[in-house]
Amino acid sequence: MNIVLAGYGKMGKMIEAALQREHQHNIVLRINSSNNDLLHNLTDYRADVVIDFSKPDVIEENIRLYIQQQIPAVIGTTGWYHRLEKWKALCEKEQGAILWGSNFSIGVNLYFRIGQYAASLLKHYPEYQVSITETHHKNKLDAPSGTALMLSQFVRTDQQGTEVPIQSIRDEDSIGRHELHYQSICDQITLIHNATNREGFALGSIRAASWIIHHKGFHNFADIFEQL
Repeated sequence: MNIVLAGYGKMGKMIEAALQREHQHNIVLRINSSNNDLLHNLTDYRADVVIDFSKPDVIEENIRLYIQQQIPAVIGTTGWYHRLEKWKALCEKEQGAILWGSNFSIGVNLYFRIGQYAASLLKHYPEYQVSITETHHKNKLDAPSGTALMLSQFVRTDQQGTEVPIQSIRDEDSIGRHELHYQSICDQITLIHNATNREGFALGSIRAASWIIHHKGFHNFADIFEQL
């Protein structure tokens, strides 16, 4: 694949390192805040796919450009999910190809399913109150994290629509830690996913890119990761 990396920060560089180890794909363009205008002409670079880990303030315009140019894209940026339906409608109307996700780690997506299964059991025991705690590095721009919001959706499916409280913590060096708590007056059940590095996110996004180049539509990684 000829890949464009949009957002050449920590995640972009981690994806680049993973791609260099694989020797199977080419990075044809690296986008940061100084050259974001190059996204208007992706066909000039013979791009097959974009992997976008940019920022919330530019991601919606980026998505519009990918759909307009018919370039499949993997969207790892969070902080725009309140407008998902708008971009889903445009993508489907224009027959674009967008694969978005709050987290491209296979481990996190397995964690979603484990959390969903736990919720299906615990909904029969109303004495257990559910909550989520998420911890990330202090430079993360959105709170709660997209992963915590997605986890709450999986849990809420089996909690009859109950809003799940989310606590957000920011510290110096956490990559990403999510805790799903069930608290009763007698005990607490806690399910934890803790990322020890960003490589899982990078590898998952590359596998996602290999998938989306063959599929039209607007897809959530949590729904398709088992196909990879």
